Amino acid sequence: YLSKEIRQRAVDCFKYTNKAIFVAKSTSSLFNRFDYFSSFEVINNALKTTKPDSERVAPATRKEHRKRLGIADDQIMFLNLGTVCARKGQIDYVRAAIDFIQREGVENALFYMVGGREDEYMDLIKSRIAKANCEQYFRIVMETSEVEQYYLAADVFVCTSYIESYPRVILEAMNYELPIIATTVFGIKEQVVEGVNGELLNPGNIGILSDKLFKFHRVEELRKEYADNAYYMLRLINSYDEMVEKYHNITMGMYLSKYKENHSLKALNSGQNVNQA
Repeated sequence: YLSKEIRQRAVDCFKYTNKAIFVAKSTSSLFNRFDYFSSFEVINNALKTTKPDSERVAPATRKEHRKRLGIADDQIMFLNLGTVCARKGQIDYVRAAIDFIQREGVENALFYMVGGREDEYMDLIKSRIAKANCEQYFRIVMETSEVEQYYLAADVFVCTSYIESYPRVILEAMNYELPIIATTVFGIKEQVVEGVNGELLNPGNIGILSDKLFKFHRVEELRKEYADNAYYMLRLINSYDEMVEKYHNITMGMYLSKYKENHSLKALNSGQNVNQA
């Protein structure tokens, strides 16, 4: 939507970049044609803390948080967490959930959305729920920093995004040992392995999402298998310490390279031997 000249100036910025750091391989690959000097690096996002095996989520802890939120023992709670906006596709979550509820006639499914904002998109979501007469199945929580209780109370995590890179919410869901249903968007495919810690679908495919909600709702063994795998999958990918070390190494490498270059130039200008300098 920008003029050709403006677009070219943005592209030219890559020519002056010492390092361009992406958080997912899938995102980096979109810009490969601009990697003029092999300056691209991928450093996956990571959580600052992950629990050791001795601190895995206890069933009693989950039960406590579910009780606090008023979730019955026999209810299956699906969680979609993140700023409610068009690019995160929560309307797809609602449409698929309504289809599943009406098709299967379930009574014990509960769909949480955490991260609501008062805007037209939220009005659309509320209108869709009300029109289907399904208010009792949905709970919308406005934006909050107190998200841990929802992870701890959930049975399944659902991500319906159209645009992401390497989202933190997926890492958090894995850390809280949740099976995951997610869209095949960029770095999400590097976090969720089909049939291991969750299942994937193309964004906007309401029918497939509805089928997966049904599958995860009914098959407890599947939820348990994916949840257990999610915990260990998180420990196989980038750790926080590894992430910080990679940023440190790149930053220090660039600094030392520039430092050496500047001193070499000073030495040349003063007539000194470069190696001596």
